[in-house]
Amino acid sequence: MKVTFRYKNEDYYELLVFKDNENSLHRRSKIINMLTIPATIFILLGTTIEYIMPNYIPTFIVSGILVVFWLIFSRKIYDYNRKRLLVRIAEKEFSKSIDSMKDTSITLTKEYIIKEIEGLYCKIEWSFISNVIITENNIFINLISGSVLNIPKRVFSTREEEVLFLRYLDEQINKNCGIKVDDNKFINQTDNDINDEVELSRISEENSNIKIVNNKIGMYSDRIIFDNINGSVKSGKWQKFVAFILLFSVALTIGGSIFYKEFTRPTEITQEEIYSLITESKLIEEKAIEEVKKTVEYEPSYVGDTYIIDISTEKDGEILVDLGQEVNYPAAYVQLYSTVNLKYKRGWYIEDIIYRDNYGLQPLFTAGESFLNGLSTDIYGKGYFEYNGVKYAFAPSYVDSLCTITEDGDFDSMKVGIAPYNKDGRIDMYVTMKYNFDIWGWELIEFETSGTR
Repeated sequence: MKVTFRYKNEDYYELLVFKDNENSLHRRSKIINMLTIPATIFILLGTTIEYIMPNYIPTFIVSGILVVFWLIFSRKIYDYNRKRLLVRIAEKEFSKSIDSMKDTSITLTKEYIIKEIEGLYCKIEWSFISNVIITENNIFINLISGSVLNIPKRVFSTREEEVLFLRYLDEQINKNCGIKVDDNKFINQTDNDINDEVELSRISEENSNIKIVNNKIGMYSDRIIFDNINGSVKSGKWQKFVAFILLFSVALTIGGSIFYKEFTRPTEITQEEIYSLITESKLIEEKAIEEVKKTVEYEPSYVGDTYIIDISTEKDGEILVDLGQEVNYPAAYVQLYSTVNLKYKRGWYIEDIIYRDNYGLQPLFTAGESFLNGLSTDIYGKGYFEYNGVKYAFAPSYVDSLCTITEDGDFDSMKVGIAPYNKDGRIDMYVTMKYNFDIWGWELIEFETSGTR
């Protein structure tokens, strides 16, 4: 039985795929390949986390998607890359091979398998054959030396020829390996038996995802093995493309986060610059006036003294400034204490102002100070102090010794106890004052004295 053919590039490629599938190192390589990307991502994130904070969320999301995707599809991508490599090897090596230029003849005899390539002659004893692997397009005869003899199925013009070839091959392998075979079984096989085998062979190829162990159905011995070798290089192509896009996205988000952080990194700002930023801001004045109007119905004259109490850095790009302010009226003021939140975005700016304390309206002079000033003016100017038609001629030295001992009340009625500063707490006179907002000053509404000097 003899077949003659010329090898094609596709035949050589499938032979490489067949040999490559037998390589036991691939399982370990696939595991290493599967773990490489996750390990790289974790190392990359670990070394760059300081630089991408606080904008790490996009990087973490894309990295997580890539790791999950890679764990699912890394085996397909590995197979795709491997088969692409085999395609290139086949194209390069086969073009140099004599198999691509000369016809090959395979002859099956009772003693040998004879391989001839126009001038080259090789005999292979049947006992040197390990097994035969049948794929969709080829018959691979494995030798115990590790070599493989490849016969393309396209050399058979009909399915019957292929079946007869395989039956003869199976019979000779088993006969020469010490397995008793009836010589007449193959010769006397009926056409119906062959047709049954052809039909089973056709069914097995139509169901290409199912491996058929032929000795279970009695067609061949266990030396003949049907296998499905997927030589397609398309499987894994889109997965590799998506993985590349995700990997590029990880690098892009890391680079983008670092660039954004550098671009938005806060510049150094001194206390003098903070003070200038606050005092020159109209927002500070507007907020202060808005705050005092919550407790005082009168329109303020201006926002006066503004001073910094404390400065603290809350976090990168955010500064808290404790601030004191005075909002002035004609003869009064309101003391305010607030916290100013400074933030950085292409420059420092005032984000917000939170008022903690509002002490309300406070006259420039207390009721006691106002009365004593008026009393001193009258004594030194007129020589007496007059109230309700009664003139009080206090000695100037006595008036100079007076001070406010007690003050109790509000703007409508403030009772003041007055005595010399060394009087041991005894009160010489009581006055009741009322604040007049029309003149922004205190007015005397009641006066009484103990008569002591």
